[in-house]
Amino acid sequence: MLLDKKMFVVGLIFSVIFTYILFFEFIDIKVLINVLKNINLIYVFISLIFYFLSLYFRTKRWSYLLSENLPNPKRKILPVVIFGYMANNLIPVRIGEFLRSYYLSIRENISSSFVFGTIIIERLMDVIALVFFFTIGSLLGSIFYSSDFNDFSNTVPGGKLIMALLSLLPFLFLIIILIISNKISDKKISFVLNRLLFFTSYKIRYLIKNKIILLFNGVVTIRKKNIFFYTIIYSIIIWICEAVMYYIISLGFNLNIFFDSTFELISVIIVFTSIVNLAGIIPSSAGSWGPFDFFGSLTLITLGVDNEMAVAYSLLVHFALWLPPTIIGFVIIILDKKSIIQVFKNFKLKKISNVR
Repeated sequence: MLLDKKMFVVGLIFSVIFTYILFFEFIDIKVLINVLKNINLIYVFISLIFYFLSLYFRTKRWSYLLSENLPNPKRKILPVVIFGYMANNLIPVRIGEFLRSYYLSIRENISSSFVFGTIIIERLMDVIALVFFFTIGSLLGSIFYSSDFNDFSNTVPGGKLIMALLSLLPFLFLIIILIISNKISDKKISFVLNRLLFFTSYKIRYLIKNKIILLFNGVVTIRKKNIFFYTIIYSIIIWICEAVMYYIISLGFNLNIFFDSTFELISVIIVFTSIVNLAGIIPSSAGSWGPFDFFGSLTLITLGVDNEMAVAYSLLVHFALWLPPTIIGFVIIILDKKSIIQVFKNFKLKKISNVR
């Protein structure tokens, strides 16, 4: 329980620091309000089509990762995905990932340890895809257009050639993971754990081994070539959908006036997409408020957008990502009250490490 409180406090401190810097060091509040008043919100509503598409493809990706232990789900998985997002939006330090695994385990009678293992792979795939997007966006911008991109590429030893090679590193990392996972088996894990846990009773040792092996089985679902391939493809499609969403919202701000061409704006949006979502790694309060907005604004300002415009855009993108799953998540709670009550009744946050 003490650890949970510390995590909450650390997350809150980071959020407060980033928010304070954003509003009191970067901008004039009156100018920000004026910018927000002049936004064309029609583009925001249109952009939500691509946000829901990204949720659909997230569900498809997760279904492939779960397919080894859950080939035919009794109920649709999309509500579980949205519930997890709602929980992350309202509860600090990404507790929603644990609740999502437990919610699915209740609905489908499947090990939450295995489910959580697949969520670990999801997050790893997201990071890899976002690093790829960042290097590609930066490379395209520095080759074809902006001096700001060129200034960035010049800070990288080896320049554009090294950036091009860096874009391939995420896929090399995936191949290494695949090779390593094929070398490890349940028997090897069991052998190592028996040696490490020799001082415990057989019952405790069995329970710990079972949890770890189930978690491992969830992580290494990508050993199968078809799952590995589809997971990569869906990860790229997911972030393309979100990048398109961000691009459409940028049209409502007329961000194109800060750039020489549409292609340059697209390059900026790709970089923005990767940075704001990688910022989610930083501890924060619920919904990643603070880091997302700070690093998003900083990215746009660095690449030539006015301070108030950059902050207004980052805040609205964040709000457009935050609101829909939060509202729909509450609807899911109402419609599936029995399962949700069981999740919160049995899943104690103070014992978050004890995944079944």
